[in-house]
Amino acid sequence: MRDLNKYLISKEKKIKDALKLIDKNGEKTCLVFDQNKKLFGSLTDGDIRRKILRKGKNINEKIHKFCNRKTIFVEEGKINKKKIKQIFLNKKIEILPLINKNEKITKIILKSDIFKRAKRKKFN
Repeated sequence: MRDLNKYLISKEKKIKDALKLIDKNGEKTCLVFDQNKKLFGSLTDGDIRRKILRKGKNINEKIHKFCNRKTIFVEEGKINKKKIKQIFLNKKIEILPLINKNEKITKIILKSDIFKRAKRKKFN
């Protein structure tokens, strides 16, 4: 089972903390939770870059000012591989959270897990 701590961060943390987490997990994204551990939103390196460049925000501001509140997710019990593939094909996301009936993140599905990259042959 995947370590959720590599992908989850509190909305009260600072952007610089999110950047460290995103760098560490290698997926260009982290998922943001609120004080009740419920899914609050998502945050990508692109979200951060755009806010800094367009709005003059800085890395010491709290995450909740930067994150995307329209996060795509799947509910437990309403999941199948075909639906997951369609979500990854239709949306530009790297991580898909699975939430329970209390809106808490229980699992994370990575795009790279669904679409295994074939090893490329070297040409001489």
